[in-house]
Amino acid sequence: ASHISVEKAHQAALSHLGLNPILDLEMRLGEGCGAALVIDLADSACRIMREMASFDEAGVAKKKKILS
Repeated sequence: ASHISVEKAHQAALSHLGLNPILDLEMRLGEGCGAALVIDLADSACRIMREMASFDEAGVAKKKKILS
């Protein structure tokens, strides 16, 4: 489920279906706004996981311990 509505029937439907919402924005528009937001959010998350360099790939140095 993309989001949970403030409408009690929506909450009951998600519970009955065993779905966990990704967002809780207290919306009650009923126009698919939550789905539209989550599609872009999921797309961005996948793109970051696929394209972002790791510390090793980016050449980030490991922190060295300083003895005092």
